[in-house]
Amino acid sequence: MNTIVKKLDSPQRFFNLLVTFALAVSLFVPMGEVVNAQSENPQAPLSPDLLWTDYGGAERAFLVNGEYVTLSGNLFRAVEEFGLDLSHEVAEYYSTINLAELGWEEVSTTPYSNGISSIYFHPAGIFVQIEFFGCKTESDASCLTVWESDPVTIMPDDVSRVSPEQQALGTLSKSSPANNSTNIDTNVTLTWAAYSGTGLSRYRYCIDKTDNSKCDSSVGWTTTWSEKSANVTSLEAGTKYYWQVQAVLNDDTKVDANNGAWWSFTTKVQSPPGSFSKTLPLNGATGQSITPVLVWQASSNATDYTYCIDTTNNNICDSNWVSTSNKTFVTLLSGIGANITYYWQVRGVNSSGVYTGDGGAWSSFTTASGPANDTIAGAYVVGVPYENVGSTTSATIDGGTTNVCSSALGFSSVWYKYTPLSNRKIYLDTFGTNYDTVISVWTKNANETLNSVICNDDSTGVSQSSINLQVTNGTTYYIQVLQKNPGSIPVSSPGGALAFHIRNFADVLGNNGFWKYIEGIYAAGITGGCATSPDLLYCPKVSVDRAAMAVFLLKSIHGSAYIPPAVGADTGFLDVPVNHWAAAWIKQLAAEGITSGCSIGYYCPDVAVTRAQMAVFLLRSVHGAGYTPPAVGIDTGFSDVPTTYWAAAWIKQLASEGITSGCGGGQYCPETNVTREQMAVFLSKAFGISMLP
Repeated sequence: MNTIVKKLDSPQRFFNLLVTFALAVSLFVPMGEVVNAQSENPQAPLSPDLLWTDYGGAERAFLVNGEYVTLSGNLFRAVEEFGLDLSHEVAEYYSTINLAELGWEEVSTTPYSNGISSIYFHPAGIFVQIEFFGCKTESDASCLTVWESDPVTIMPDDVSRVSPEQQALGTLSKSSPANNSTNIDTNVTLTWAAYSGTGLSRYRYCIDKTDNSKCDSSVGWTTTWSEKSANVTSLEAGTKYYWQVQAVLNDDTKVDANNGAWWSFTTKVQSPPGSFSKTLPLNGATGQSITPVLVWQASSNATDYTYCIDTTNNNICDSNWVSTSNKTFVTLLSGIGANITYYWQVRGVNSSGVYTGDGGAWSSFTTASGPANDTIAGAYVVGVPYENVGSTTSATIDGGTTNVCSSALGFSSVWYKYTPLSNRKIYLDTFGTNYDTVISVWTKNANETLNSVICNDDSTGVSQSSINLQVTNGTTYYIQVLQKNPGSIPVSSPGGALAFHIRNFADVLGNNGFWKYIEGIYAAGITGGCATSPDLLYCPKVSVDRAAMAVFLLKSIHGSAYIPPAVGADTGFLDVPVNHWAAAWIKQLAAEGITSGCSIGYYCPDVAVTRAQMAVFLLRSVHGAGYTPPAVGIDTGFSDVPTTYWAAAWIKQLASEGITSGCGGGQYCPETNVTREQMAVFLSKAFGISMLP
């Protein structure tokens, strides 16, 4: 066969890639045929105490005589996962002494953080790579692969080989905790210095409670491979422990740390759990969800919490105490009924005692049925525009509705159903809601499973949500609004005051005070907005010019279907040519006596309308061209409109008819331009156009 020699700039980096490749192949290639040890390839050192899987052809690259070589061969993997420190036969079989007796000479051994890789050579011209590594399924279990090369002509130099007798014993010493230490945490890190000799295969440690210089732990020795530390957790408080570390060499020799002397340390005595209180639901709370969240304060020194909930008011747990481990909250997804009073208690627990929350006083809460749209089956059928304002405190959690916006099941979930009659966009938001929301949009499959369409958690830096939703004619969309569940301790009971909106315009939000007026004049056909693509826009903050005002007023007077007469040969105004987009509307507005222009012979179509001018336009549109308001009297009702102001009587009458209340603070702002959102209010009130929704 051909031998490919590759020189690399960084041998260490190549070895790291080699290890990664070896692990990836051994862990993820498809399962092959299970074979008995050495039944098909007697040259490969396959332990007879294990069953093996033959994965077939594979390549390996490693350092031989100072150069990296890539060789073809066969890969085997042990079927069983095993504890290397408990499988003495396997450890002895792969010791350098035993392999030497089988004709395999060690070329190199490299430990790494999760295993060890060794290269051996047989005089018949065959290399093998033996790799032990920690299995993914269990941290204490070992996995084993053996790769055997095809016969090759390349041979390692004598000086590069490592013979068993070259292994010189070194020393090993433990570092921390120091011998005879006291007041040690029940979670402790054991550390030790590096082994000073050669031929290291791995480190292992043992910790137990018996002072006999033996490993009596039920766990036994635990391998850390090349790591010189180990994290040991959940030790007993106030207990003396004994521990030792060993360096296991390639020939399976075990070198004890500190010349065999075991060290000891004593964990700190644990105080009983400290006092704490239950926080949610508030004691005596009513209208609670049947998927409630129970929350309590942390108890100092507690290592576990248990809660009990039942329906008998006797300060006794008549059901079962249930552990939450170290969590100080729990969400109850089942077992709670509607319109029932429940009593509950929590205990902080450790090895030194128990503390019962609130000094032993039980708390209560009463549930309620969820809102009618609490489930997808009860989803409200909605149109556009739409608003739903109400309490979601009793709304429940829905299973199977996690997505990228809510990895945990959301609280207080409510549902809406919308089927469009055309392809279009609609705009959803929860602005004005007093809790953190998520909006999720779904479609249903024939088997009732859900497909996620789109979702939104926080919109533009706030905790409420909004979605621009492209919908398809005839498709039914299920819209879920829920409270975000961050998976951390809740600070208030789920739910609250929800404000959910479905809008026609992308730029008019549901919490905009002008929204319903704008939706009203849109539904009445008075306006089609200021843009239609890619989104329908209203441009609420843009000032209304005199040309647009002509259209607004005439449609309000005559209805949405109204079209003015053809403009004819001229418009009657020098600054409005017959091809101006609003020429016919402007001419008709003048014909009906609502305007005579901005000066003799001029209309000023592109000039913004002021609030003073709007008072005149509206009253003439409502009452007719010949209308004159009553005399202004001694005041106008607005501090910024004196009785001598040219439109004082018009402004006062506009307020008297309930069409305006001014611009705020007792003022009317007569010289301020009218915006499109203000125009919607003026028209709605002047012509009795209903707000929507």
